[in-house]
Amino acid sequence: MKKGVLQLVTCMLFYLLALYGLLWAVSSSHFAHDYCNGSFELFHEQLRCRQPQLALILFATSIIIGTVLLYLGIRKIKKHPTRT
Repeated sequence: MKKGVLQLVTCMLFYLLALYGLLWAVSSSHFAHDYCNGSFELFHEQLRCRQPQLALILFATSIIIGTVLLYLGIRKIKKHPTRT
């Protein structure tokens, strides 16, 4: 297997996880807007009011990890070209 492919595949999985986090943030903020009066805080007493913040944290960390893996995968592929 070509070096760096595992990092690129894992990067795509983290980008899919980031997309899920973004969709979760939009959905949970829409459903909780009336319940929380538009106030979403990470340390709110109700779980429903914390979900948009938790989803944004999932989104941000997944994007960062995915970007690092993308960089490492591309660098490893360029470092070890295939010999034919």
